[in-house]
Amino acid sequence: MSWDSSLEIGIEVIDNQHKELIAAVENSILTDSAQKGYDVFHSTMDFLESYVLQHFSDEESFQKYSNYPNYSVHKSLHEDLIQDLNEIKNQIDREGLNPKIIQAVNQFLLDWVIHHVSSADMQFGKYYRKWNSENMNQSSNIEREKVTT
Repeated sequence: MSWDSSLEIGIEVIDNQHKELIAAVENSILTDSAQKGYDVFHSTMDFLESYVLQHFSDEESFQKYSNYPNYSVHKSLHEDLIQDLNEIKNQIDREGLNPKIIQAVNQFLLDWVIHHVSSADMQFGKYYRKWNSENMNQSSNIEREKVTT
């Protein structure tokens, strides 16, 4: 599965990050040769290790800023993935890398990202758009009152 507009949550910076995350995982999945597969997989894992932390931090900042009521639940989903990635890394260190592990991890990551974006992030996006709209209207009303008085 690849990125499409049905996965947009309506926050441009977060949507762009989601596109990059999905593209990185897809790139790893679509690698055609064994050696290239190992190289791309390592590259994908390195990317995820740093990029996911930044993405989660950005997403959680939007949630805190808007007083998202499900913030703690959403944050725990992020923490779970970080823990899963650490466990995957430890498993690879113990057992080595092979095509079966690469395939399982790639599928897990793609499923997680797609499911997380289409459910938890979509719920937040809906909340944030409503919150932003209401707060933008309040700001506009305050500004109009200042102008007319």
